[in-house]
Amino acid sequence: MPEQVKLDGMIFGYDTLIRSGREFIALRGTEVPELRKGMRVVMLGDSRGYVPHGFKHGEEVTIDGFTEAFKRGETDHIIRVTNGTRVGWVKPSNVEKPFRSGIFISYSHADRDWLKRLQTHLAPYVSGESLFLWDDTKITAGSDWAGEIDQAIAKARVVVLLVSPEFLASKYVTQVELPAILLRAGSDLKVFWIPVRHSAFFATPLKDYQAAHDPSRPLADLSPSAQDEALVAISKKIAAAVDINVVANALRIIDDFQPQVNAFVTGTPEPEKEVVYSYRAKQEEASITLVEPSGARQIVTAQDLEKLDPSAQKLIRAYERTIKELFERWTELKPKRIAEDEETRREARDKSDDVRRELCCELNGLLGFIESMGMSLRDHYVHVRYICSQPLA
Repeated sequence: MPEQVKLDGMIFGYDTLIRSGREFIALRGTEVPELRKGMRVVMLGDSRGYVPHGFKHGEEVTIDGFTEAFKRGETDHIIRVTNGTRVGWVKPSNVEKPFRSGIFISYSHADRDWLKRLQTHLAPYVSGESLFLWDDTKITAGSDWAGEIDQAIAKARVVVLLVSPEFLASKYVTQVELPAILLRAGSDLKVFWIPVRHSAFFATPLKDYQAAHDPSRPLADLSPSAQDEALVAISKKIAAAVDINVVANALRIIDDFQPQVNAFVTGTPEPEKEVVYSYRAKQEEASITLVEPSGARQIVTAQDLEKLDPSAQKLIRAYERTIKELFERWTELKPKRIAEDEETRREARDKSDDVRRELCCELNGLLGFIESMGMSLRDHYVHVRYICSQPLA
């Protein structure tokens, strides 16, 4: 049975460690999301920009453990993280759970006019949405601009590169920014590069990545009308890649929610470690595959979503936004669901059941929408629907 270990004070909203056997497996607080061993998080610098040696701002890392050193007044760096090659200790304020939400645009200042034109063509897709376009004009004077760029890349759903001779001539781009982007490319980050003018892209790592437009006919070589036509097509591709990540985010929340709601409904303890299912959806750049015991098969592609009308695309984003908000409310209630005070537990359980019903309704809506496209989500997701339909024990 997991044991609660109270810290001697509050640290960034956290006051309780959860111990199982000889190791700490989670960190909790009453108004903050729970952090668990095995959870993937994004590394953030503190007010001085500090991150452990061998780590970078915006880097995705895995929580590897916790310590109660703060309880003994020694340090507030109580979370152990790893990036696969190094281990470091950080504060709770140094990490956050990754949830990609924007479009990162990298460009040379010589191509600022092309940036503005791309932003104009993307405007209909981001208007009224929580989709954020990020470029270096968002950096405020005197800020840690390198750290802000790293964090923006880490949070982006899609990265867009406006490639020209000046872009490839920039030492910062080729030695810092581009390697950081390509290191993260794949899985849940899609990279598009747009040939603005003829360049020696073939002598760079970009030669291994498909361009969003024919490099033999860069945008600058086209007539104004053809440029607009090309930018319309490119913007549709970018929006579809965003929507792939939208669906992937929502399905990931379902995977996180399933063991929690199962425990809630049946009145049993939640699993101590992250659950990995034999059937699960996984984003692979511009598609989502269903991982099965017999292998993996593609179920949704960016091309599928590109064919949807704008209202259907907005519906997908609305599902994700609502599911995320509800899951955050569900997570915030968790410490109160296990509080020592019986009245606090009862009130939190009642509120949690209301959130559960709303969240299950949204999950069913999204799964139904995916299935209406002719895409089958088997076993695990059918089980989620079943659990959602059950009354409390």
